[in-house]
Amino acid sequence: MPRIVVAFRCAYTLSLFRSSWLRRLVRDGWEVHGVGRGGDGFESAVEATGAQFHAVPLAVRSRNPLTDLRFQRSLRDLFIRIQPDVVHLHTIKPVIYGARAARQTGVPRVVSSITGLGYVFSGSAPSWMRRLVEAQYRRGLQLADAVTFCNSDDRQLFMDRGLVTADKASVVVEGVDLTQITPKQAVTGPLQVLMVGRLLRDKGVLEYAEAVRQLRPRFPEVEFAILGGRDEHNPTVVDSSEVQRWDAEGGPRWLGEVAPSEVTAHLSRSFLVVLPSYREGSPKALIEAGAQGLPVVATDVAGCRDVVRPGVTGLLVPAKDPAALTQAISRLLEDVPLAQQMGLAARDWIAKEFDEQRMLDRLTSLVQGERCAL
Repeated sequence: MPRIVVAFRCAYTLSLFRSSWLRRLVRDGWEVHGVGRGGDGFESAVEATGAQFHAVPLAVRSRNPLTDLRFQRSLRDLFIRIQPDVVHLHTIKPVIYGARAARQTGVPRVVSSITGLGYVFSGSAPSWMRRLVEAQYRRGLQLADAVTFCNSDDRQLFMDRGLVTADKASVVVEGVDLTQITPKQAVTGPLQVLMVGRLLRDKGVLEYAEAVRQLRPRFPEVEFAILGGRDEHNPTVVDSSEVQRWDAEGGPRWLGEVAPSEVTAHLSRSFLVVLPSYREGSPKALIEAGAQGLPVVATDVAGCRDVVRPGVTGLLVPAKDPAALTQAISRLLEDVPLAQQMGLAARDWIAKEFDEQRMLDRLTSLVQGERCAL
């Protein structure tokens, strides 16, 4: 029986983004080992897929090289014990240090997946930090046999910066299980405009809040909300005092963070989904919204532009432009038939291009050593 290690940042993200992949591997006869930071309560969710879970000392925000070397050593020891045929690495530190550990222990095949570029590549990080991260990526990706990206913009950026060669790099878009998502029924009661995303400046939260302030006097019956948690460790987290001001100043209502399984229910109660992010990997919220038959308003940035067909399934606006965002939301609130037409087109588009089975088939080819078409 072939063995594979699938590494992610933590048990939560591994179960959220790769449960279907773990189940597929188990079904195909692999001995599957999930790896990530433990202690978040999602270890059992990983093991429910049929995989074994191994906790490792991964400090996500640490810049201490000794801490990162300890993480690399723990992976090396784990690989020696498991003797995997393939390791599949996700998120920045597993990609960088996992590839080194795999080569140190003679793992035959390494597949690295860049699931998003985050704060460092959003334009908010200092230039020295970006140069440092690029150097680490370059070294880590040189050790990989194949590298996947969630969108074509990220792939091109890494090739332009000399971080990966074209022969290794392919795009494998995220997908959704369409059998588990029912197109929403007609909304009854007040319309809801929903932004799904963490309360980070890089997610465009402040632009959305400003747009809501402009829209609320014109659409007093519409509910404007944000669904997502506050990541206190992210440098661009929105200050809690800003969130408190929204109530007094007519901003959006913050719904807080919910379990991933509850997001679908919130989407089903919505009329329109908004994501004014500065950069995305593969925006799961937009894909799930489209699968439910919802129109979207998003920014014309990496990740979002791969999911949204402008004028067909939704509208794209420039990033960091609250006036354009206001105008786009207003257009769909004023033209409900157009919004409904876009929602129907979105369901068809997602079913065609973002079916989860396509993603799983492409990943299967990559771990088996086949060349994956772009």
